[in-house]
Amino acid sequence: MAQGREDAARARMPPPGSDGAPRGQGPPRVVPSGAWPSLAAAVAEAPDGTFIQVLAGHAETLAAPLIIDHNICIEGPAEGSARLFGEESVIVAAGKELDAVFLRHLKLEVTRVPALVLAGACTVEQCTIEGAEVGVEVAAHAGSVVRIQHSIVRACRVGVSLAGGSEAVLEGTVIEGCRQGVAVTGLTVHEGWNPTLGSLAGATFLRNAEDLVLRAWGVQGRRGGAELRAAAESEVAVRGWPAEACSVVAPLESGGAVLHFSGASVNATLFEEEGEESESSCSTPGVRRPSGGPAVFRVAEPEAEEAAGEAATAPPPA
Repeated sequence: MAQGREDAARARMPPPGSDGAPRGQGPPRVVPSGAWPSLAAAVAEAPDGTFIQVLAGHAETLAAPLIIDHNICIEGPAEGSARLFGEESVIVAAGKELDAVFLRHLKLEVTRVPALVLAGACTVEQCTIEGAEVGVEVAAHAGSVVRIQHSIVRACRVGVSLAGGSEAVLEGTVIEGCRQGVAVTGLTVHEGWNPTLGSLAGATFLRNAEDLVLRAWGVQGRRGGAELRAAAESEVAVRGWPAEACSVVAPLESGGAVLHFSGASVNATLFEEEGEESESSCSTPGVRRPSGGPAVFRVAEPEAEEAAGEAATAPPPA
């Protein structure tokens, strides 16, 4: 019976490269089968170029982190019925080559930890991730070759987390029901317009408490000016992004900045004066302390308010 299922799975496979997913040169590893009863067994010692086909209905509880450190492709059935459970992460650490790892049609129901940790290049396509502490965590050294395409990240504390200048392309992905949709740590923007968020704006955000959160961010001044960082204990949190334009006034280590979010672009305007506490024009604006303390909103003196108005009305560059 198992042999028949393996043969049927091979017969359904498209030719190598026909659908955009990388294919190995040798026969696929079919999960479950006599040789590969679990995905963990199939991934273990899999050489570069291995293609792993997960059959419909397969469900597996991860007893340990599933570490993918070679260039492989893992593909479940189109109906997404291949599921991974547990309190352990799937960790991708296979280098920074384009399409080093390809994950498709998998469902991750992982709790208490990040479901998917990307420390190397990876394409995640048509996957579903639910209920995790972090849906997808992109590590600082992952580079800029992470793509999350046509997937669903649902009911996580943080949907997608990017650290230390890492990048990810969110194309056609839905992030819904999370406390924080996308959290970006260590972002530096230049004074003026920045297309910095373009790779993230391709996602759809639904029913998140906050759609975009900036942590440990900073602004590089014009003409070689100093870089000013935000306080380490504060966060900028907005809701309605990227569909709605909004502005946030936030303190920096010296003075403050007006951040105007418009689609994929953000405009940063520095000012020196520190004003009184007030609200900004976002759905959930301002600077929020991660410890759960009261929200803190700051607005500048009149000169900075004029700058905020100019930032809010000036169109982003073409």
